[in-house]
Amino acid sequence: MLKQQSRGTFKEDEGAKLQLKYDTQPFFADFNGDLKLDILYTDLGGKLMVGFQKTMGDYEMIIKDFVGEVALSKAQVPECMEPSPNEQLSVPHSSSFIDLDGDCMPDMFLMRGTGNDIHFEIYIQKKHEN
Repeated sequence: MLKQQSRGTFKEDEGAKLQLKYDTQPFFADFNGDLKLDILYTDLGGKLMVGFQKTMGDYEMIIKDFVGEVALSKAQVPECMEPSPNEQLSVPHSSSFIDLDGDCMPDMFLMRGTGNDIHFEIYIQKKHEN
């Protein structure tokens, strides 16, 4: 991989080292609202993970578990359903951000599962108090 250094000059770079499952289809979006591109993917163990970009233009990522970091658990909000920690994005998937509850904030629509057990999950974004 070549990383641009300045106008017309490039340097060889190793890039981010993510342990993606070989048949996964990652989903790129800004999951934490910091205006940096993040990646949602299935790791080698079959868990759904999120890689948060540390700094703009850098390949270093902070890897977190999707359940508990992006999705709220039943322990955090009792009326939430508990997302499965070991269920991958479906292949192929049509996941996206769209306003599903009419509050003008993007909610996440994910297709998850394998084989004939494909279903969708909706994650409603909650407004911050500050």
